[in-house]
Amino acid sequence: MSTLRSMTGFGFAEGSNGNLNIKVEIRSLNGKFFECNIRTPKIFRDKETEIRQWATEKIGRGSIQINITAEFLNQENLSSQLSINHAIALQYKKQIDEFLTQLQIPQPDIFQYIMQLPEVIKIEENKTESEDWKLVMQVLENAFEQFDDFRLKEGVALATNLSEHAQAINKHLQSIIALDPERKTNIQSKLQKSIEEIGDKAKADPTRFEYELLYYLEKLDIGEEVSRLGHHIQYFLDTIKGEASGKKLGFISQEMGREINTLGSKANYFSMQKHVVEMKDVLEKIKEQTLNAL
Repeated sequence: MSTLRSMTGFGFAEGSNGNLNIKVEIRSLNGKFFECNIRTPKIFRDKETEIRQWATEKIGRGSIQINITAEFLNQENLSSQLSINHAIALQYKKQIDEFLTQLQIPQPDIFQYIMQLPEVIKIEENKTESEDWKLVMQVLENAFEQFDDFRLKEGVALATNLSEHAQAINKHLQSIIALDPERKTNIQSKLQKSIEEIGDKAKADPTRFEYELLYYLEKLDIGEEVSRLGHHIQYFLDTIKGEASGKKLGFISQEMGREINTLGSKANYFSMQKHVVEMKDVLEKIKEQTLNAL
């Protein structure tokens, strides 16, 4: 069974220890490198480096979003304490009153505005309790299990599509193999016609003419390209069934592309060229899909 994973994933988990209720959401999109954006409550802000390291080891690569929210259940044991800085609030009031007097403007009720000014309301946060942090990591792991399961399911569909595309390229390759005798006959007919047109001139140096003829036929021979492309296709299919990765499949598809391009340049036969064009079209779909494979 294929272990191919999609870089697109989603996972959610929730847990509580009586003091905190923790919710974790993990999302990912395809990306060439590892990019992780973490959102946590302020009480866990000092743990972001640990979360990032955990994500790097678990997730690998891609564009990752981790959202952690915390709800305090026990009001008596709140980690955050709210206080009003009376001195700063009074200074704001004094300065505003003096300014309004200078402008000779009646003094309005400014209480609600003062309460919104910086440093008037202060939140003192205690250090993260060890039991609370254990809960966060446990919920993170649970969310990751859902996230990884999602990626595996997406990977199954991705592996199926990639296999179908590879088999489609192989089908076109078999058509090219079947057309090759016809192509050779066509080449021989053209050469024979040319020989007849040349007439006695070809007899001037028969050895040289045979040498040039063999060189021409060898130059148009596609046997090696057909063989290598067939091996690449089989290797691609075997890789999907085994320990597949997007990077490895991408490398194999590049090798397939090289052989397809050479086939196109050497075939020199319209019926074959149509299959080459179709193979290139399918190969582009493979390249696009391998970019979404982990």
